[in-house]
Amino acid sequence: MTENTGRPDSERSLAGIDIVVNNASAIDLSNTAELPMKKYDLMQDINTRGSFLLAQTALPWLEKSAARSRTRETLERDLFLDG
Repeated sequence: MTENTGRPDSERSLAGIDIVVNNASAIDLSNTAELPMKKYDLMQDINTRGSFLLAQTALPWLEKSAARSRTRETLERDLFLDG
């Protein structure tokens, strides 16, 4: 564990990350008129912020994996970041 984050030291525990699948979400199946704003805010926080933080955290690892086999420009093209 790292001292600052409490997460496993990924440098030692992982060989690398080649793909990230974000399959976590929160949903409330209430009718729109009945859905309290507090629940809506919670769903948005989990679904959008959680996805962003996962991608942000995984990006350095994905870039390292990509660098082993191709250039950064190829990675960006493959991920549709350049246009």
